Amino acid sequence: MLPSSSTNHIKLKGSYDVAKLRDELEKVVKLGWNIQKPFSTDEVPELATTVYHDGSWKMISLRSLGGNREKTDPGGPSLVDYAYTDYIHGAPYIKSILDTFGSYVRTARLSVIAPGENIDTHSDTYIAFQYGHVRLHIPIITNDHVAMTIGGEDKYWDAGQLWYGDFSKPHSVVNNGSSPRIHLMFDVCINPMLMSLFPKFDSQEIPSNRILFHKDQITMEQKDLKKYECDLMISAGLINGAFEYDDGIPGEFDGRVSVYEEKLTLFLNDKPLYTLVPISTVEFRLLGWSMERTFLFQFSDDKVSAFYMHLNNGNIKTEINIPLKSFDKTQ
Repeated sequence: MLPSSSTNHIKLKGSYDVAKLRDELEKVVKLGWNIQKPFSTDEVPELATTVYHDGSWKMISLRSLGGNREKTDPGGPSLVDYAYTDYIHGAPYIKSILDTFGSYVRTARLSVIAPGENIDTHSDTYIAFQYGHVRLHIPIITNDHVAMTIGGEDKYWDAGQLWYGDFSKPHSVVNNGSSPRIHLMFDVCINPMLMSLFPKFDSQEIPSNRILFHKDQITMEQKDLKKYECDLMISAGLINGAFEYDDGIPGEFDGRVSVYEEKLTLFLNDKPLYTLVPISTVEFRLLGWSMERTFLFQFSDDKVSAFYMHLNNGNIKTEINIPLKSFDKTQ
């Protein structure tokens, strides 16, 4: 488990060549910074997002959904998977670092906070051990007057070191120095290799049953995906939270699960919304997301008889029934 002193800031095993990092940074920043934007889904206009800065927080996207260099958000459920952007060609050393984490890396971004700028206090709710992925940082340029506050605790993060922060807690950054604060930050789904980089555990801080490990995709033939197709009635409350929870908003949307471009896909009002990734013969996770949200199929006589969403918090599961439009057991 994690060190009993604090789980807000943890220095992990791993140190990197600061000179190489800064050399590649100098090359990549010539391509220009983009404003940091929150994740959004075009197909779900009801999804509300919040910006915690005045436009001064900027990013360069090295890895994003679809490899889109313009996407500076942390990613989320999607129809496309994560891929390196063309910016990575100028950063082979950084790519070699990210590659050590394999396919478990989601987004990877260079983040800059200019002198005198700040990021307001906020929480990244679903980035935590119990939700299946965490955010890591490698400071590249920093100064003694950068204040990184997580859970009410300040700590200086050394350049070239690998750091974990519990960003599910309220956190903020202020740069009171005369130089920019530039970090490589990347999200990683939880797996044994990642956990080996943490100091020894303390079960009183984070019990093992609060750590949600990632499950890899299993191989499934396209012809076998057809049996999962079904029509759904999706609560408006689920759509409001992008399938984060059902907050009771009245109303329903037409939904369905169908094979689309050779992948099992969740549709909303006849629009493809998310790709479903098989992790067993009855359970699927969302492409682009962790194990925090999964979908479970039940069958009767080889037909889908029930469809559930599981909200996973460590080993605690909350099950939400998503009704089928019709199911006749006599068929």
